[in-house]
Amino acid sequence: MRFTAILVAAFYLSACAQSDDFSRPTLELQSRLDTYSRTNDAKPVIDWVTQYHGEAPGHQMYIDFVTWGNAHQQEMYDILYSWPDDDFERITDLLKWAARDSGQELEFRVPE
Repeated sequence: MRFTAILVAAFYLSACAQSDDFSRPTLELQSRLDTYSRTNDAKPVIDWVTQYHGEAPGHQMYIDFVTWGNAHQQEMYDILYSWPDDDFERITDLLKWAARDSGQELEFRVPE
């Protein structure tokens, strides 16, 4: 019985730790977007989004970025227009995929 309780507690703590790792990219993105709203400096957002955060956490961050972009379309356009030309196509492809994967493809528009 005691072993089972320890095993359940360890599993729970492990799941909580993994949850924190999973949500970290999105929480950091939100912090940078909040700063962007005050400063109009897209560089911290661009730097964060272009970093690799793992397969699932990174994809979730892209989905959350698209969701934010749908609610803040002008700001999203301003950030995307600030994106370096050599990475623009790659990042917009990732954002389009995130929009499709989350059912937001009808609302999300990438500037041409």
